[in-house]
Amino acid sequence: MRTAHAHTTATEVRDSDARALAMSALAGVISETDARWRIAALLQGSDIVEQIVRRLHVSPHQVDEVTSRIYDQAHVAIVTGVAGRPPKLSLDRLADGSSFCGWARQYLSSQQVATTARRPLWSRERRELLSGHESLDDAVDEGAVDEDHRLDDDVVETVIEHHKELAKGLRSCGSTHLAARTAIAVYQLPQPERLVDVPNRAALLAAFGAEVCLVRLIVRFLLDELPCPTATQVDDDTLVFELARVVSQMLSSWSDDEVRRLADLDPRISQAIALAALTPVPPPQARQVADLQLQLALDGASRRDARALAASFAALESELAVSEYDALHEPEVKTPEQRAADRARFEAIVAKILADGWTRFGGTPLEVEQHLRAMLDDTRYVAVAAA
Repeated sequence: MRTAHAHTTATEVRDSDARALAMSALAGVISETDARWRIAALLQGSDIVEQIVRRLHVSPHQVDEVTSRIYDQAHVAIVTGVAGRPPKLSLDRLADGSSFCGWARQYLSSQQVATTARRPLWSRERRELLSGHESLDDAVDEGAVDEDHRLDDDVVETVIEHHKELAKGLRSCGSTHLAARTAIAVYQLPQPERLVDVPNRAALLAAFGAEVCLVRLIVRFLLDELPCPTATQVDDDTLVFELARVVSQMLSSWSDDEVRRLADLDPRISQAIALAALTPVPPPQARQVADLQLQLALDGASRRDARALAASFAALESELAVSEYDALHEPEVKTPEQRAADRARFEAIVAKILADGWTRFGGTPLEVEQHLRAMLDDTRYVAVAAA
């Protein structure tokens, strides 16, 4: 009886808090976005999602992944909405007395949410369209790599194993980027230029993903060490010079010595870097944003500033307007204008926080951005490795 009473009381408190937040937003006391983020945090503090996951009877190694997917769908339904449509959660109904916890249990227990949480997120065709390969290990084709090109085998295999361990809890886009980040860190290479805005991106991804050696052949062509790759490496020979142009753009900020060093490495390294340069950076998961917000608060930011900074940084990080977690819509890359607006909003929030005297992460938007990115990486990858 005590347990049931405590559970009911906790539910009533969350419903009351959600109602108060909805009323404050409708009255203009706080912004709708702020209210929705706070209401989403109420779900994070409950055991509603964990109860739903238990009822799905998923295998133990899938629990974290399914839980994360349900939280992602809850975040879309409560905070962001999809494809220009408003979030499913109605603040008007909450203000009129509807139960937030009741809504959350009903919506997150729906067949649509359960099916999305349990099934593979991507068909093979969609996965290849967006990211070329599921992981660095998928890029290893023993027959495609000549023995003469097989340099630093022990190191490369170590990189692959390290990536596989970290990528266990990641999805397609995240795994692709982690492969490149791991290789860049191990070999101390510069960051490549982003290529998500190039025309014909899907065809470029398919070409780079189909032939392990192709990127390194193009790099050596650009260094005047080899002739231009031909249709023997690319099915569509009209793509050859477009591929060369894109690789040149990707390495445009690298010195000649850095490009030569890449050309001397195992071809799986240059392939992983090219695939990631063409693959949109996915948004952080809702639980990662919540963890980031908590860390900011622990580092002295006010709760309001922590929420605003975490949300604006999450938007800045993502190159997708429609998330890869959205099962109902194809991923959609942000336009340059959308990304510029995200940056402007982030920098305005940082400027306000710095003006208020909070300089824990540096004195410029760039310093704050770099610190937040390091914190997010810890949340994304260190936590995944420990799971």
